[in-house]
Amino acid sequence: MNLEDCLCVLIPLKGRERETHRIIKYFQKVKLPFKILFADGGDKDLSHDIDRSNLNIEYFYNGPDKSIHDFMRKMRIAFDKIEHPLTIMVDNDDFISVSGMIDGIKYLEEHPDFSSYRENVLSCNSFVPLYKSTSIDNDDLFARIFSAMNNRTVSWHDITRTHYNKILFRILDECNVNDLQMTFSSNMFWSEIYGKSYKGFDKNYYYHVFGNSLVQNRGVFTKYNNWMSDEKFETSFSIILSAASHAIATVHDATILDIKNRLGEFYLTDLAKRNNILVSELNLMKYINKSNQYDDICKSLVEPLHDAPVSFKVTNNYTNEITPDEELSIVRGLV
Repeated sequence: MNLEDCLCVLIPLKGRERETHRIIKYFQKVKLPFKILFADGGDKDLSHDIDRSNLNIEYFYNGPDKSIHDFMRKMRIAFDKIEHPLTIMVDNDDFISVSGMIDGIKYLEEHPDFSSYRENVLSCNSFVPLYKSTSIDNDDLFARIFSAMNNRTVSWHDITRTHYNKILFRILDECNVNDLQMTFSSNMFWSEIYGKSYKGFDKNYYYHVFGNSLVQNRGVFTKYNNWMSDEKFETSFSIILSAASHAIATVHDATILDIKNRLGEFYLTDLAKRNNILVSELNLMKYINKSNQYDDICKSLVEPLHDAPVSFKVTNNYTNEITPDEELSIVRGLV
C-alpha cells in the first residue's frame, strides 16, 4: 500500500466557508498527498465551490445538520466511505503537518498494538504546545480506559484506526444519539478499548486555531461537569455502557454484566466527584437495566467489524517536499 493511501483526512463542515477555502489553500501549498473527505452539514451545498486543484478531494453534502443526530448520521456516512486504514478528523479552521501525518502512519504501521497516535499540537495563537499528555501504553485494557477518562483531551486530534470509528459512529447513528457530550464522552476512551495510545509533544503534527469554534460556548452541548443534570444523561450514559461493554467484550474475556459494572462504577464515581454527589446516592443498576435495551443493536454493530485487519504495510518511499519549518511559515501566513 502506498503511504498516500494509508490515511484519510476527514473534515466535517458546517458553515465557515472562509475557513474551508483557507484550509484547501494550505493543503495546496504544502502539497498534501492524502485523501481529503469533506462531510458537509451546512446550509449550502459547496460542491461547485471546492477548488480540487492538485488535491485528492471528495466532498459530499448531507443537507443541513438541524440536530446532533443529523451530525451523527453524516459522520456515519463519512466513515462508511473511508477505505483507508487510518483516519484523522480535522476542524476546517485548523491545519495539519504533512510530516506529522507521515510520522503517525509509520508509527502505527510498526506498532499494531497501538490504536491511535498524536504528536505535538501547537496553538496558532501563541505557537506553544497545547497538551503534555503522555502515552497510554498499559497492557491492561481497563487501565487504559480509566487513564483516558481521567484526561478528557487525550484523544483529541488523534490519528486512529478507521474501523474503530466506523463502529462508534454506526452505534451513535443507530441509537439515535442527540447528545454531543455523549459523543465526546465515548470518543475520549474508544480507541483505548482496542489498543494503546501514543502521545508525544516533540514534533510538528497539528496546528490549532482558537476563536471560531462551532460548539464551544454556543449552548449546543452540556459541559461534562454538568452532564448529570442534563435530561439526556440517563439515556446517553446507558448507551455508552452498552456500546463500550460490547466493544470491550470482543477483546476481553468477561461477561457483559461484569464489564458494565466495572465501567459504570468508575464512570459514575468520576461524575459524582465533579458534581459533589455521594457515589452512594447514585444507582448504577438503574443505568445498567436501561442499557440492556440497546444491547442487541450494539452487539450487532460491534461484532462484524472487530476482526477487521489492523496491520498494513507501506510499500513506497514517499518524500515530503515541504520541511516542518516551511510548513509552519505557511500557517503563520494564513492566520
